[in-house]
Amino acid sequence: MSSIYPVRHKSLNNAFNINLNQTRGKMTKHCIYCKTQIDENSVVDVCRRCGVGVWGEKMFAAILQNMSQAKEAGDLFQGTVTHSPSPNKPKQVLSKNDFVEKSLGEKPSSDVFSEDNEVFAP
Repeated sequence: MSSIYPVRHKSLNNAFNINLNQTRGKMTKHCIYCKTQIDENSVVDVCRRCGVGVWGEKMFAAILQNMSQAKEAGDLFQGTVTHSPSPNKPKQVLSKNDFVEKSLGEKPSSDVFSEDNEVFAP
């Protein structure tokens, strides 16, 4: 009796299961275009071959450079979709005069604020 469903060859099933068992439990990063495995620390989800093919050599190099700088600055967080903690930036304690000077770009007159009053600024 023949089935309407295609039958896989036994060796294909074994190869598929072996591949599943090797990667089960491990989250690996793959290129979004060709599914080639890429480095976990890569700032983009594209392999070099596909990146150059899509954007060209110079543009892909610029993308990598800018994304790397953003990651180093803490502006790029690659985490889970449901939870992305914001990086805690250290707060700087400024006097009122320093705060006004930093905000306005000019130094206030000395009689406006006393130096012992502090202001917290991000």
